[in-house]
Amino acid sequence: MKKIFFSAVSLVFLVAGSVQAQYEFYPSDFGRQLFNGGTARYMGIGGAGTSLGADLSAAYVNPAGLGMYRKSEFSFSPMFGVSGSNTSYIGETEHDSKGSLGISNLGIAICSNKDELDNSAWRGGTFSIGMNKTNSFHNRISFTGTDNASMADYFAQLGTGIPSSTLDAQSPDDPTGSGISTLPGLAYWTYLINPDSTGSNYYDGLTNESLQKEATYTTKGSQATWNISYGGNYKDKLFIGGALGITSINYREDLSYTETNLDSQAPSDIFQTFTYNDYNKVKGTGVNFKLGYIYKASDVVRFGSTITTPTYYWMNQEYSSDLTVTFPYYVTNQNGDVLGTQYQTTSPGYFKFNYTTPLKFSSGISLFAGKAGFISADFEYIPYQLSDLSGRSSADDKFLKPYNKKITSSYKNVLNLRVGGELRLDIFRLRAGLAYLPTPYNYTDKVNKDIAQVSLGAGVRLDDVYFDIGLVDSRFASSYTPYTLPYNYSNVPSGSTATSKNSMVNVVLTMGFYFE
Repeated sequence: MKKIFFSAVSLVFLVAGSVQAQYEFYPSDFGRQLFNGGTARYMGIGGAGTSLGADLSAAYVNPAGLGMYRKSEFSFSPMFGVSGSNTSYIGETEHDSKGSLGISNLGIAICSNKDELDNSAWRGGTFSIGMNKTNSFHNRISFTGTDNASMADYFAQLGTGIPSSTLDAQSPDDPTGSGISTLPGLAYWTYLINPDSTGSNYYDGLTNESLQKEATYTTKGSQATWNISYGGNYKDKLFIGGALGITSINYREDLSYTETNLDSQAPSDIFQTFTYNDYNKVKGTGVNFKLGYIYKASDVVRFGSTITTPTYYWMNQEYSSDLTVTFPYYVTNQNGDVLGTQYQTTSPGYFKFNYTTPLKFSSGISLFAGKAGFISADFEYIPYQLSDLSGRSSADDKFLKPYNKKITSSYKNVLNLRVGGELRLDIFRLRAGLAYLPTPYNYTDKVNKDIAQVSLGAGVRLDDVYFDIGLVDSRFASSYTPYTLPYNYSNVPSGSTATSKNSMVNVVLTMGFYFE
């Protein structure tokens, strides 16, 4: 059965009754950037670089900035990141953290400016090839709590109306069959749920027992863009550039969710404990194009703007789940066999689809104080409602149609703001920046999902080499609901929502070399 995973902004939609549970994940996404990588200089000023230039991040931010180069350059920017979370769930709070290593930026710029004695209006330009990391998905949240709600009720409700003969046909012991392909089938073949006398409704035997929940949700991977760019120089006043971007997504999420029965007086046929594991991996390759300009109004003021076309992604998803259930030693099945510990896994699932991001428009202004430094500010407009999903066939298009409707109704357009500056002290540089990325959600759940970023940086500039360091501290909140019951029965308690306060600290080091 198909299951679609996507993050048009930072939300995952799953189909009820599919192999995996119906989750809404907020910590990561493919359209909203929790981490905006680049060189250490660019990151140190909060990413406010639309009207600057002469930096290898310009190939991604505004290719017109390449036209300001006076020498060719090569730079390499490794990075180290630490993400942390404090998650509250059913009155308890738990901390978790996760580290990561990667490359924030890598590139070369080949400058071909004309001789100063040449009076041509076009002063030459710079060609660049480089990679810029545009998102980091590394995060981990853990939570624990105790109440009387159970994911077993979710599995049972998902099975409502499905004949037990259909689940029997998913037998993992049948070498000629396709194996377990639904969540009700997974719970059925581990005896977590059983059919009632109708044969098409299911029960788990729970009668308001006290259940302890423990869960860990881990994400990892990144997005990156390889840019083939050129920036030209017209009379040292107007700089125009374009870039072809080849983008990639490599994302994985793992969920481990455990329930333990704390009630010693529970009926004898109820589980002692169960652990549900869910695995999801998404990879994609996309393409976009960017045009930009920078206008040097004077030695003090510069203006710049860019427009980035929608990125068209070819996406591939793989997913699977497994379930381990442990029963009291005396519980047996219909054949009299002791159940003990039961383990089953779903057959691997695959789905291919296309994902189109919204276009993006950025504009900025920079004010220079001679050689003492500058202040720069950017705004970035993203109409998230224009995100779109499409299938590789007419049937898949029909399957995805409801999700496109939900994009339109659930999301809004946003205006991201960035400001930063640099102080120059002889060969030394000091930098700082701020960024505010408002939530793109068109609804509220009492959790403020705006992203606030604080940046710091420093550097040393020599004749043919430079060294920079940049730090970005991002803070945001998220919420996570392990499951949502399809039916709101008054006698069945619903699952609780975990809320997290998240931080992501990324440190980037850049080493660059100038050459003729």
